[in-house]
Amino acid sequence: MSKADDSDLPGAAWDIQVDQLMRKANATQQVARDFVILEWLFKGDTSPFTAFVLQGHTPGHEVIKYIALMMNPAKGTSDTIPHALMVSSRGRKGRRPSPTIEMRDKLLAQNVELQMEKKSYNDALNEVADMFGELLDHDPRDTVEKAYKRYKS
Repeated sequence: MSKADDSDLPGAAWDIQVDQLMRKANATQQVARDFVILEWLFKGDTSPFTAFVLQGHTPGHEVIKYIALMMNPAKGTSDTIPHALMVSSRGRKGRRPSPTIEMRDKLLAQNVELQMEKKSYNDALNEVADMFGELLDHDPRDTVEKAYKRYKS
């Protein structure tokens, strides 16, 4: 009796589960992997997702949708989405940068530049602060000036 080649044997539990689904349920590898990913995600484990994606697997629509729901779970969905995926900083101190504020500040800087084509620097800052004042914090002019200094072209 010849010994089986170790590279042909599934190693991780999720690989074994995929192999069983393919044999017992006659599932394709794509369907079996997606099923296993969803089952493990529902139990709070992302390991099969990571492993399969790193092996070149492209998850199906249902897997992607479920992960999106895990990243931004709606209230009252804890029965269908029992675990959430959260972003946390690794090694960086302080708050993580906000893409929303970055985009806002870039737009403020662009508006200041447009106003400076017709007005002085201070008048342009005041004009933009007046336009967007209620959307900004307690000192709109200061916010506009800092945004302009940071993102001017």
